[in-house]
Amino acid sequence: MRDGTRTVARLASPTWLGYTGEVRTKRLSRACWAMLCAALSACYSPEYRACAITCGTNDACPDGTSCGADGYCHRPGEDMCDAGGSGYAMVAAGERHSCAIDADHVLYCWGDNGLGETGHGDMLDRVNAPTPVDSDDWLTVSAGAEHTCGIKSADHSLWCWGNGGEGQLGNGLMLAYEPRQVGTDEWASVSAGGSHTCAIGRPVASLYCWGGNDNGQLGDDSMMPRDAPVPVADGGATYASVSAGRDHTCAVRSNGDVYCWGDNEYGQLGDGSGADQLTPVIVQSGDYKIVAAAFQHSCSLSQAGDLTCWGSGEDGALGTGGYDPEPMPAAVHTGALWDYVAAGGGHTCAIGRDGAVLCWGFNFAGQVNDMPDNPTNEPLGDAPPIAAGTWKQVALGAAHSCAIDDQGAIDCWGANDAGQLGGL
Repeated sequence: MRDGTRTVARLASPTWLGYTGEVRTKRLSRACWAMLCAALSACYSPEYRACAITCGTNDACPDGTSCGADGYCHRPGEDMCDAGGSGYAMVAAGERHSCAIDADHVLYCWGDNGLGETGHGDMLDRVNAPTPVDSDDWLTVSAGAEHTCGIKSADHSLWCWGNGGEGQLGNGLMLAYEPRQVGTDEWASVSAGGSHTCAIGRPVASLYCWGGNDNGQLGDDSMMPRDAPVPVADGGATYASVSAGRDHTCAVRSNGDVYCWGDNEYGQLGDGSGADQLTPVIVQSGDYKIVAAAFQHSCSLSQAGDLTCWGSGEDGALGTGGYDPEPMPAAVHTGALWDYVAAGGGHTCAIGRDGAVLCWGFNFAGQVNDMPDNPTNEPLGDAPPIAAGTWKQVALGAAHSCAIDDQGAIDCWGANDAGQLGGL
């Protein structure tokens, strides 16, 4: 393991733990998490569930259990498990914590928990020990600065936990150590930001936001904080996706147009005005599928695979080859085609058509590549210290990054001061 913040961790279902390759990547199985829990006398708490710990031999199972013919650890007398999915379906990165949902809809969170953001009912950091949260019925999750929100798959209900000091939990609570429901409506997607949250409803894809509103990031034509969802002042528009940044918000409407609102000090709204906006302003017209709002910059990805970024160019976060701010969308590596983009504290990562992850921007903790304190201003430098493969999603925190490959394995790299990488 590397010293300080330069750790790289792999979270996956194989039942072994070890270094792989020259980058010293670590793969940590659920069985290893279980053994770590057992060492802390916390594994078989009331939250223990059968069919949650994979194994190859009895040595991979905690004390008191053995490896069954179905490949899962069992207590004596437990039934064998039905065949289920394997690996992880999605990953989310907050400021200093991370979460993931596996193929069986089980939600795991780890890292900083000083305000309950991992959702385990206490304030104990889950340092290097990803732990199941609540039930095994999660559809999607989003990790914000100090809070987390998720949608359950059975009824599309929305739940938030962690710091609610600005109303960002949406349920009137100032603090929640475990998931608490937000209203009774159904939701399609959610994005947790710095001190606010936005979500798209269902079956009508209207957009609602709540929480801090000092810069108009709720888009309701005011600067008043809200502790419950309020509709965005958009004339009844519908949305395909939304991304809550630190103090601004961007969204893709159902017709593919990109809109942003809120803080615009660094040009992160992309409208060229430099002025904060209390309601959505159009940034790009066209067929866009992803928009990512970060601390001081934003990026978007078209259906055709063209990538643009705007806002603060400090440390090369925009990937345009320079360090100057861009008040309007600027092309990233013209001619390249991309499948995914995510924006973090001061860095950006994208997945190319070949399935490779490339990152650029602020790199003090190795969140971009394996050369900390060596920022890069375009996606042409050294790749992140992760295994070669085909990657399908990437998520960025303040100073760490996580990606998930087509086999459901997760690699995380960068800052690890709160255990947000999920490895030992």
